[in-house]
Amino acid sequence: MVEIPPLEELLLNFESFGDNCEFGLFQRQAGLEPLGLFRFAYTPLPSLLRGLACRFADMPSKITVNAAGNGEFMLKIEEYGFTYHTGRHVGEIEIEALRKDETTKMGFLIRRLTGTLASGEKIFVRKPQVKETLQDARTLLAAMQVYGPATLLFVSEADAAHPSGSVEMVGPHLIRGWVDRFAPYEDAHSINFTHWVDVCRGAYALWKSGFAVGSRLVAPVRASYASNLLLSGKAADEAGRRLVPQKRDVSTEVLAGSFPWRDPAADTICQHVLSDEKGFVGLRVDRLRPGSPYTCSLWVKLLDGPRLEKLGLFMQGGKFIRWRHVKLGQQGVWQRLEVTGIAPEDGILFPRLHMKGPAGTGLATKVSFITANWRFEEGLMVDAEERPTAVEPAAARRLTVNA
Repeated sequence: MVEIPPLEELLLNFESFGDNCEFGLFQRQAGLEPLGLFRFAYTPLPSLLRGLACRFADMPSKITVNAAGNGEFMLKIEEYGFTYHTGRHVGEIEIEALRKDETTKMGFLIRRLTGTLASGEKIFVRKPQVKETLQDARTLLAAMQVYGPATLLFVSEADAAHPSGSVEMVGPHLIRGWVDRFAPYEDAHSINFTHWVDVCRGAYALWKSGFAVGSRLVAPVRASYASNLLLSGKAADEAGRRLVPQKRDVSTEVLAGSFPWRDPAADTICQHVLSDEKGFVGLRVDRLRPGSPYTCSLWVKLLDGPRLEKLGLFMQGGKFIRWRHVKLGQQGVWQRLEVTGIAPEDGILFPRLHMKGPAGTGLATKVSFITANWRFEEGLMVDAEERPTAVEPAAARRLTVNA
């Protein structure tokens, strides 16, 4: 059995091949900033194939720089259709100076990329949002292997036959993985962090073990995330941490268990109804260690009736490095959300589920959504957990909570 390294070591074995910056942001959310030519780039497949064919030789000479609407300078290579984030903004640097810096940087990153392809020392990750087929992945891998024994992880959205987090060796040096959803282009930070971790752990295991073509890992390749957790929920409680429920302009009914802290002995299901156009429900958590990451997770199900305009999990009070929005078009199914933030100097964080939509006037007709199994732990992620199994709202004993 292959030993999976800690997360911060594991993800350094991967490099993005596009099609956008989702995988690069995933690495950032894990606290990593590895170099990579296409880490924060929009990379259409035909352009990527063309660049591989000519070893990207003419790219640095074709750079143009323009300011986007948010003031960030964007680097473009029109002939290839590549677009890159520079991370620099208007007022920080002159365009011509930035263009020269980026030209030098790109030359270095091209040399680094071709060397990595030749050595086969990393897994390259292709995540297409437009429809790319397995045959497209084989074509890309063939172009990569002109350089050396490169390996490609081709990731698609999960379906009934391929659960999220699963991986399969579909050919020599070609691994396929599945996640439940890709982050939308307009909300690229809204990444399913845990499922991406599962895919990377599974791909690493296949890569290092030399499994034969057809080998598949369906379940997450780990017993727990213990190596990434610094403090369990129980230990944290014994250390004196306080979790105080909070809500504003939201009516909450507890249907089972306790709200909003997870009771190990029973699931928690709560109904939430807006009493105004906007509102939030969540926690105030204190006595945290400044500078340490903390993760809150929960399950959400949208019900029939008036639809919300927005529902997202955020971490207030300190710098938060990842967050998730609910897919508003998916009603009647459980969706898992996670948010991670860095505790500030005062040791207080506020994980909150923010919502916007039509105001509700009564539980019978205006229920917007339900939540279950709130969890808060120190570390980059919480232990894996199955979908809630507690009784559904229609059959539950209701208890109003004035939080």
